[in-house]
Amino acid sequence: MTRIRKKVLEKVTSSENPITADEIYRSLYKHANLATIYRALNWLEDAGYITSIAFGSGPRYFFPKARHYHFLICEVCGKIQAVKECHLASSKADLEEHYGFIVLDHVLYFKGICKDCKKVRR
Repeated sequence: MTRIRKKVLEKVTSSENPITADEIYRSLYKHANLATIYRALNWLEDAGYITSIAFGSGPRYFFPKARHYHFLICEVCGKIQAVKECHLASSKADLEEHYGFIVLDHVLYFKGICKDCKKVRR
């Protein structure tokens, strides 16, 4: 684990919400260039410290492997809101029982209109 990888991991784990490589770079630009940030993120993900998700052609969002998120994506402004609660425990158990499948992880996101854009549309 290099010094830069430690700094990147610290940024990812200390962030309240999933974070992009660009956001990490803006806080660490004095220590590393953007390519180094991406290499560190790839290494950390391959090593199992973090995970990531991308929505369409947008940026990848990184977060600690130990945390679990669902997402709300606004179709109007593109804002992505992380939802920390998971209400799928019973669905997971049902899927496992019905299909004989062991669920290791899942990703869930909803597309819609955020409260700010909803106000503007009225």
